[in-house]
Amino acid sequence: DRTGVVSAMLLRRAGAKREYIVDNYVISADNLKEKLIQFANDNEGIDLNVVIPRRDYMEKFLDYVDSRNIR
Repeated sequence: DRTGVVSAMLLRRAGAKREYIVDNYVISADNLKEKLIQFANDNEGIDLNVVIPRRDYMEKFLDYVDSRNIR
């Protein structure tokens, strides 16, 4: 999820709190769910669980970023 990652990094750089970044990312799941379901239905082999944004995906990404002191 390149857009989610870029958005998270921009929000982080702007000083947003971690919980806000994660919540903002999860909102996209609600906004995109129908389109992502259709995309998965139209493309054999697409795992819907991988393409729908989930809280733990962003939390793990931010953990990684923090562990590497990426700014």
